Amino acid sequence: MESSTQIERCTPIIRVASFKLAMPFYSSIGFIEEWRRQVDPAFPVFAAISRGVVKLFLSEHADDGAVGIRLILDVSDVDLFHAECIQNGVEIHEPPQDMVSGERRMSLRDVDGNVLTFETSRTRRLF
Repeated sequence: MESSTQIERCTPIIRVASFKLAMPFYSSIGFIEEWRRQVDPAFPVFAAISRGVVKLFLSEHADDGAVGIRLILDVSDVDLFHAECIQNGVEIHEPPQDMVSGERRMSLRDVDGNVLTFETSRTRRLF
């Protein structure tokens, strides 16, 4: 089936136990809060954060998935991003490494155990 409609963006929802505890991690890797919705102080938070053109939703709502997901985010230079993380005191889950599929990638783990993998594509594959 052919389709002429292009999917232009995907905004994943990351389940967090506490927005208040999660946001310092995301701020340390350059994300800023765009908006936050919380009907009442006793209700869960749903918020949008962004860094450049990348937007993520952080949600305390139990129905918004499970903690422990892995996201892959493309970055222009994973080694430069790694240096930025080190400078900001971010704990590195997996340091930059070359993958046989041709990417160079590193991973971080947020306070809830969600893994964010950052990668830069290489022009040469190792296999």
